[in-house]
Amino acid sequence: MAKTLKQEIIAGMKAKQLRRVARALEIELDDYRRRDSLVGGIRTSRRATAKVLLEFLSVKELKQLCADRGIKPTKRKASMIERLVVSSEATPATGKRRPRSTRQDGGPGKSTMARKDRSSAPGLQFGPSTDRAGFTPAGIAAFSDLRPEAVVRELIQNSLDAALIEADESCARIRFRRSTCELKDIPGIESYRAAFQRAADEQRPAGSARAVVERIERALASDAHEVLLVMDNGVGLDGKRMAALLSDGISAKGGNAAGTFGNGHSVVVPASNLRYVLYGGLTAEGDRFGGGQAVLASHSVHGESVGRSGRGLYLTSFERSAEDVPFTLVRDDALPPIVSDELGTIRELYGHGAVVVIPAFNNFEHDESLWEAVSRAAAFHFFQAIHEGTLVVEVDDPDGGGVLEAGTLREVLERYREEPRARRTGGLSGRKAYEGYQTLSQGETHQISTSQGEVILRLRRQEGRRSVVGLCRNGMWITDDLPMFQNAFTDRQPFQALILLDPGRDDDFYGLIREAETPLHDKLALTQMEPRRRKALRDALREIRDGLVRLVPESESDSYTPEDILTFQFSELEGQGRGGRLPSFWGKVGSSRREVIARRTDEKGERENGTGGGSGGGRRRTKKRGRIVVEPIFRIASVPASNGRRTVHIECTEDFEDAELRMFVDENVDATCDRQTRAQAVALLLSNAVLDGRPVDESALIRNVDGTVGVKLGSLAAGVGLVFEADCTVTEDAMRLLRGQDPAIRVEILSSRGADAEGTVPEDGESSGDG
Repeated sequence: MAKTLKQEIIAGMKAKQLRRVARALEIELDDYRRRDSLVGGIRTSRRATAKVLLEFLSVKELKQLCADRGIKPTKRKASMIERLVVSSEATPATGKRRPRSTRQDGGPGKSTMARKDRSSAPGLQFGPSTDRAGFTPAGIAAFSDLRPEAVVRELIQNSLDAALIEADESCARIRFRRSTCELKDIPGIESYRAAFQRAADEQRPAGSARAVVERIERALASDAHEVLLVMDNGVGLDGKRMAALLSDGISAKGGNAAGTFGNGHSVVVPASNLRYVLYGGLTAEGDRFGGGQAVLASHSVHGESVGRSGRGLYLTSFERSAEDVPFTLVRDDALPPIVSDELGTIRELYGHGAVVVIPAFNNFEHDESLWEAVSRAAAFHFFQAIHEGTLVVEVDDPDGGGVLEAGTLREVLERYREEPRARRTGGLSGRKAYEGYQTLSQGETHQISTSQGEVILRLRRQEGRRSVVGLCRNGMWITDDLPMFQNAFTDRQPFQALILLDPGRDDDFYGLIREAETPLHDKLALTQMEPRRRKALRDALREIRDGLVRLVPESESDSYTPEDILTFQFSELEGQGRGGRLPSFWGKVGSSRREVIARRTDEKGERENGTGGGSGGGRRRTKKRGRIVVEPIFRIASVPASNGRRTVHIECTEDFEDAELRMFVDENVDATCDRQTRAQAVALLLSNAVLDGRPVDESALIRNVDGTVGVKLGSLAAGVGLVFEADCTVTEDAMRLLRGQDPAIRVEILSSRGADAEGTVPEDGESSGDG
């Protein structure tokens, strides 16, 4: 009896190829090392169709197979596969292709469609694409610097929407569980490995892309990996929602949900060293769907004229499915165990919900425990939902877990209440989160009418603090940087207010705020709105501002002194005009200025030294532009703490992101007695650095070839003071210029974007203050 095409392919395959097929199609075998076991398993597998097996052959092997079966080979792999499949469907008697079974209406028969579904095997597939993308695509490059709070916040936000809004549950329950798995148990790992190798070989990445490649190589070389599993009791992921999740920027959420599928989940991808995330969903009707995405780089396959996408999707095929989505999703019994097992747990606990699976989990590249990372982010950003009992977060970790709910919320927040500024990893400061919770739990409830609807808020007096108005929506903190509110309450007694937007109200103001939020829902960007809608939101915010002015009493005096503000007398402390210096105590309030510009012009507006028309003897006048003085962002003062050690007091007048502190020798001359540029200033070397009484972590130190030249302060909150201490050493090059004198030292706070790798500040650096 002549062999079928499938039998012929299997017979010609080497053991290594058979092993690849078995693992890619997840065929269970007694022994992957024995050829007879491999052949028997693949031969009986319905997933291992002839068409699927042909994909594992090289172009050379396909040409030989075509020749053996009397088929003319071509240069294209896809064309040869199609000819071989068509040939295998021909009957021996006629040589014609077997007809498809048909219904009475002439459409494809149901048995044919069912047979087609069974023959398609789920896997990680990189579809055809003409776009070129590297290992650092823009979609996730912004999140490559992992921020635990951003990742946890995104996961909780999606689950909160799915449970409270879409599933109409009274409480969202989210469980973070850390487990382990073997590399071979990660679905589609062989396809992943092949695509990664092609992309790495073709692109030869360097720089940050090379770092990504090396991380993936280390992950693929390890047999065992940690896995983070996040499950919830939400509405689950049906075909439409799963397809949106695997797409880019397509929404499948209800109108009042906080986010959009396909956008924020890019934040989660870097939490996997493989940059591979899987999803599973169980609907209330019992339907189970699975999917996944891996972000690598575009590549090509030998024999194909069109390249492959750098983004792989875990699915059954790219053919449009019965759910009217652009590809066929993995369903029910075809789900891989790493997803289906969790859906089984969801069925037992909640009846419906979803799971996010992050294989090769890297603990957010952070030292803190999973409980610390999750509880901190959840308490800071969702204190309203937790306090009101609409959110419970559980952490199941062999190293220690816990439950964050209304009864434990205060304990977690109090642990960070003295944290004066946000970490560099993003999010709120502990002090700001705790004070927001205090306002929520103790503040007075007020209602303000606006042209866009009624707004509910909580109001609390707070002595010695700067007035703050925060915004929460759907139980989640959004921002306290609201347009129209800057410097609006300087004559009011200090207070904190929280605007609370409930999705159940569904008024115009709620919709305007949601439209103005950025993709990560942590700030408002009115410029992205249509002008008419933008004006409506500005008008509503102005009405809320005026309502608060009416609610809050005026200050009892013209001025007050907030706590922790330093008061210094700076006049002539440095001996200016007297030829001397007071080295024991010095400092200066930094400010940004523009120089006075004077220009002489004639009556026709021509320059004094221009050629101009006429005799040039016309009457001239002098025009002066008034000097613009920008209020200082920082108040900075420095005092000697002991021999060689300095104490720097800093206060920020407005929120400032990614702050860094540097100290420089400020003699402003080099060896030729020429004035230095700012980039030529000599940095002090710092050691034994302490910030607010605590030693500075190694990761926050900024170094160059000489040593530590600065410290990363992170995100600074307005009105909050901090104290920095360090031993300061002047380099030998600078000491030769000083000739035994005490150096004048400049302290600068700048954005991390304004400093180069050598620890100096470029001419256009973003300096924010000095002292």
